[in-house]
Amino acid sequence: MYIYFPETQGPGLLPGDRWYVKGALKPVRLYRNPGKINLAGRYQSKRLLGKIYVENPEEMKDGGVSGKYGMLRQAEIWKGRLRACFYRAMDKDHGPIMMTLLFGGSYDELPEGVIQSFSDTGIVHILSVSGSHISLVLSFLTLAGRWVRLPEKIIILLSITGVLGYSVMAGWVPPVIRAVIMGILSAGGLLFNRDKDALNLLGAAVLCMLLWNPLLLYDVSFQLSAGASLGILLFYRPAAGQLKRISWLPRFIAEGIALSVSAQLITIPLVLYNFHRLPSYFILSNLWVTPFLEWAMLLGLGASFSLFTCLPLTGICLQAADFFVGLAVKSNYIIAGLPGASFPVRAMTWMEIGLYYWVLLLLFFHDYWKVRRRAAYGALGVSLFLLLGILAETWYRPSMVAYVLDVSPARAAVIRDGESTVVYVKNASIALPLVSRETDSFLQYLGAKKIDLLLWDDTESREWSPVQLSVPIMNVSAASGEDRQITDQVLRRIYGVNKNRSRWRNDEGLYVMGTGPSWIVSHGKGCLVIDGGKLPGGRRGEHPVH
Repeated sequence: MYIYFPETQGPGLLPGDRWYVKGALKPVRLYRNPGKINLAGRYQSKRLLGKIYVENPEEMKDGGVSGKYGMLRQAEIWKGRLRACFYRAMDKDHGPIMMTLLFGGSYDELPEGVIQSFSDTGIVHILSVSGSHISLVLSFLTLAGRWVRLPEKIIILLSITGVLGYSVMAGWVPPVIRAVIMGILSAGGLLFNRDKDALNLLGAAVLCMLLWNPLLLYDVSFQLSAGASLGILLFYRPAAGQLKRISWLPRFIAEGIALSVSAQLITIPLVLYNFHRLPSYFILSNLWVTPFLEWAMLLGLGASFSLFTCLPLTGICLQAADFFVGLAVKSNYIIAGLPGASFPVRAMTWMEIGLYYWVLLLLFFHDYWKVRRRAAYGALGVSLFLLLGILAETWYRPSMVAYVLDVSPARAAVIRDGESTVVYVKNASIALPLVSRETDSFLQYLGAKKIDLLLWDDTESREWSPVQLSVPIMNVSAASGEDRQITDQVLRRIYGVNKNRSRWRNDEGLYVMGTGPSWIVSHGKGCLVIDGGKLPGGRRGEHPVH
């Protein structure tokens, strides 16, 4: 369970520490809006029961060390020593980035804007430990073993041991587990002189993980990690072969483009569903920024191993790593600042997802369809069926659809009419950062380019709360309470065309009329009433909020 200690009393915990606390066990609030990471599945996979808030420091008692989790505890102690060394030797902003690059998990310590810039350029995956990290560790240990001229089999055994130790320090999260299993199976194949197919290794790794915990299927990091690996294994060689035919394109650039594109192919529907944005310059950032980060990681690994053997070498490695991290971060900020670095894209429908993956299958098995006429006819029939399904989804789409968001009792709703979007937000007695975040995410999931009309209900608010939506707001219709000061602050911060419209109509016939704290939305014969909890003629609080 999650345990929240009093703000100034929270202890520094290590794996294995035992604490006795007293408090009410409360359920974790899950917002089940479409286009969200499946937190219910993630929490269930972690066996999470709920949360406890400890309000009185006297209800916290130190129970000593349990005696379990000794390996994880020692790994955290070593990581703490490395963190202290990195922070002393590197720039104050580069130290947390270096720790996150090597071991993941230090996201709260990263400088502001780093994660967003890495997301905008499509290389945020490098901040979480995955297959590329395990490959670097294996390569580093293999080169180190050959440098001291150890026998090949001893090098492989030491590399496997080192990878296991590294994975424990990296937190043993799903991408790490998958990459470690694949790495160990590959190294074991070399040890016993058995050639293994990479797809079989990936399948074995995924199967082992799902046998251990079937609920990992709901973990988005597991989905993206396995999907990116599958894309590279299926499409990297064909894509690289085609690009190498371009005579003026250098070989390393052709391979870099092939790697970047193939890693994205399988995961695009997942990315659009969970994050609703696509980076424009991910090829450029992978070719230019990622190599600097990989050099920094290799130097960081060298510093980690030399910390216990040769301190001067540790300082040299960290100074060089600091240079590469700074160069990578500055370059990435420049790329992220280019026009159109990332753009919102709505989530794909089921028919569109089916057609997308069907096209990938056609591309992968293109030689098969060429020589088998019946198979080619079958492939054509499936393609036509999926295309007709997409056309039917578009043709029979309702004219007006209302989505009531799950953000506590009736605080937000989105109404779609063709390409027009009307958003209702109720600023109740509690501040609104969660409502704004969930509403913004849902608008991106729908692919809304703008908010044609924002319905702002401010009749019950006690404090000013910002409306932080990334989608431009064109018009506002506001209902304020007795004190208009809060509403005025909000309206001044919204760059709408018209700040307080009581009536609004679009070209498709959607009509909205404000009646005090309520609104009527109509289209043709359909009518929707948003009453804000106060139906006409009723007393306040008499009716449920709708």
